[in-house]
Amino acid sequence: MILQAFAFYTYNSWRNVLLTRFRRLRQPKYLFGAIVGVAYFYLFVNMRATTGRQGGIPAWQPSPETTVLMHTIGTAVIFVLFLLKWIFPAERAGLVFTEAEIAFLFPAPISRRALINFKLLRTQLMILLSAIMITIFGRAWGGSNPIIRVLGWWIVFATMSFHSIGSSFVVSGLTERGLTTWKRRITVFLIIAATLATVGWYTAQTAPPPPSLHGPNDAKELQKYFLD
Repeated sequence: MILQAFAFYTYNSWRNVLLTRFRRLRQPKYLFGAIVGVAYFYLFVNMRATTGRQGGIPAWQPSPETTVLMHTIGTAVIFVLFLLKWIFPAERAGLVFTEAEIAFLFPAPISRRALINFKLLRTQLMILLSAIMITIFGRAWGGSNPIIRVLGWWIVFATMSFHSIGSSFVVSGLTERGLTTWKRRITVFLIIAATLATVGWYTAQTAPPPPSLHGPNDAKELQKYFLD
C-alpha cells in the first residue's frame, strides 16, 4: 500500500509538471524558448560529437595520461567539497519536503522511516536524470560506455548527496551539544593539517627523486612523475 501511494504521487507529480510545461508552449515566449533550447541541444551535442570524426573516432579523445590527470583533479575537487560541508554546512539540517508532499503524505498512515526512504529515493531519481544529462553533453569527449558513465556520475552525485545530508545532521547534533562554529572549524582544519603533514612525510620518505628538467619535454616528465 505504501509503495503504491508513493508510486501514485511520483507519477502524477511528474505528469503534472510535464503537462504544465507543454501547455505553456501555447504562449509565444515559452514556445520560442523551447525552440531555442532544442536547437542548442542539437547543435552542442550532436554536431559537436560528429565534427572531425574519422572512422567513428570522436573529435577529442584524451590520452591515458590526461585521463588519469582528470580523474586525480576530479577526486581532489570532490574531497574539497566534502570538507566544505563540514566547515560551512547548511543552515538547516533535514530533508526538505515540498508543500504537495506535506499535504499528500504527512496525513497518511505512513511511518517516518517510510517518508525518509521516499525522499531519498526521489532524490536519487533526480540525480539519475542529472547523470544522464551530463553523459549526453559530454558525448563529444568520447570515453567509456555511456551506461558506465551514467552509473559513474550517479554514484558520484549520490555519494555527495548522502554526505551532505549526513554531515548536516552530525553538525547540527554537535552544535546542540555545545560545539560552536569556530571550534568545529578549527577541529576540521587541524585534522586536514595533520592528514596533509602525514601524507607529505610519507611521500618524502618513499617517493623517488624528481627528474632533471633540461629539455622540451619537461612538462610531460613532470606529469608522468606526479602521476606515477
